[in-house]
Amino acid sequence: MAEYYAHNVLEEWKKKVEELDAQAEEAHHLERSASATLESVMKQLEASNDLVHDAESEIAHLKEKVGILEMSMARQKRDREESEHDAQTAREEASELRKKVDSLMSDLDSVKEEKIQAMENEKLAAASVQTLLEENNRLWRQEKPKRKLLSNKAEHERYENTA
Repeated sequence: MAEYYAHNVLEEWKKKVEELDAQAEEAHHLERSASATLESVMKQLEASNDLVHDAESEIAHLKEKVGILEMSMARQKRDREESEHDAQTAREEASELRKKVDSLMSDLDSVKEEKIQAMENEKLAAASVQTLLEENNRLWRQEKPKRKLLSNKAEHERYENTA
């Protein structure tokens, strides 16, 4: 009877340990996934930063072009209409690029938010792994004395039965 009870207790603890091992593996998988997501988000962030820098350089260049065209209009009245047209075109290009920069800035903000979320997910996954490992270790420490006690008790009963 005691052996049967000890066997059942041992089996229950084994099942709990197997469940915790499975949960720990899942948490490790989630942590790896969060790390991969973070890496992807970081690459997107770098690409977005490059695009923003390029667009801002282009805007600065176009603004300089607009300035030159506006000075030219003052010096050359007879070419005024053509210069105004060129200036307007440059303004439209600058406006389009500003819209693109605004869109890229919005994308950059989104990527930053995704990065923060990915980092939070990675922290949560790491904390989950740590908690599961601690629980697993605690269960193993609790189970060891019980197994020894049950083993001693079974040995004692065998000894009494043979005596």
